[in-house]
Parts: sequence; C-alpha cells; structure tokens
Amino acid sequence: MHNDVKCRHVVLETEQTLHVSRLKPFFGTLEDAIRVAKYDKDQRAIVEIQWYIGNPHVRTSMQFGILWEDGFQERDWDADLASSQPFKTFVESRKELFPLRFSVKESKQKIREIRRKAVSTITAGMEGYLSLRYFDGTDKGWYDSLNLPEKSRLYVVPFSCKRVVANHATISVPIFNTTLKVDNYDVISHLYGEWNPDAMVLVEPEMQASHPNIWE
Repeated sequence: MHNDVKCRHVVLETEQTLHVSRLKPFFGTLEDAIRVAKYDKDQRAIVEIQWYIGNPHVRTSMQFGILWEDGFQERDWDADLASSQPFKTFVESRKELFPLRFSVKESKQKIREIRRKAVSTITAGMEGYLSLRYFDGTDKGWYDSLNLPEKSRLYVVPFSCKRVVANHATISVPIFNTTLKVDNYDVISHLYGEWNPDAMVLVEPEMQASHPNIWE
C-alpha cells in the first residue's frame, strides 16, 4: 500500500500526488495559507486590467496594463494570466478581444463562421462610431504606433452606413474622406451604434497637429 496523498494547491487549484514523507503540518488560518501559497508561486490578486496593446489575433504579441493588489505592472500575455477571472472579465468587456475568449483554433473557426453570416446589426442610413483599431487589420501594429495617451479608452471616428449587402456593409468615414467595405466580423468587433463618454475618445481634426500619423 502506497503512502501517497493527493494535494490541491490552495491558490492554483492544481493537484499533485506526494508521498507522506514530503508533507509537514501547516499551523495557521486558511488566509495565512493562501498568503504563503501566493508568495511561493508569485501569485498576486488582480484588482483591474486597465488596458492592452498588441494584436488579439496574435496573443503572444499582447501586453496588458494591470493593477495588482500591491501595485501596477505591465505584463505580457501568458496562459496563467489568461486563466484568471479578471482577464476573462476584461476580454468580455472589449468586443475586439473576441479571439481571446477561445483557443487559437476555436477562435479562427468562430471568426470564419461570423464572417460568412449576413450583416444584421447595422442598416443603411445608420450612423455610429468606428474604432481606430479596425485599421490594424490591414496594417498590423499601426494603432499601437500612434502612442495615444489614454490607453484604457477607445478612440473612434464617426461613420455612416451607405448600404448592406449580404455579409458586407459599405460605410463612409468622412474624417478620413474614405469609404470602407466591412464584413460581419468587422461590424461586430469595431462598430458602435451609441456614444459612450466614459469609454470613448472622439478623433477630431484638431488632433492632426499632435497625432498626424492617424491620417497617414
């Protein structure tokens, strides 16, 4: 008969089978045990994820600004961070981070399915706001190169929808004097029907002096 004990980590909830000779009693409260376990595995509580940079379609390119219980830190994406509830909550709050809700394989499949579906969330004549992050789809890293000051907020430009045909829509973006053809995934990920002053920053012509590369 083996003297093995199945042990569960009080923070990570991982299980490991250890021989009884490796075990020692811990004298303290559960809170004490959690504090020691966090320190041992360099685990700290996340208060809030405030912003991100990088391409959600290439998650290893991403970095997050995180407020921890003991201070602020920038951290690269990794599986440990991605498994945390604050990370999942942050991802759910940002439409363009849809790929991070799933594994790489699953996200690619779901995005293909969304692109094939008919556009149904906007109609001809509708006006709204297009995220500048949309343009990263054609020029990877462009958005981050702008070095916009408020990383936690969404920079947007006004658009108007000209027509919708099957799984594509044509929108006009007057500030850039351009017309774009967007598919259903673009619409779901980067178009907003309502103004949110707490989350959005409107890109205006006056910004051209301080951020000319937005218009390049």
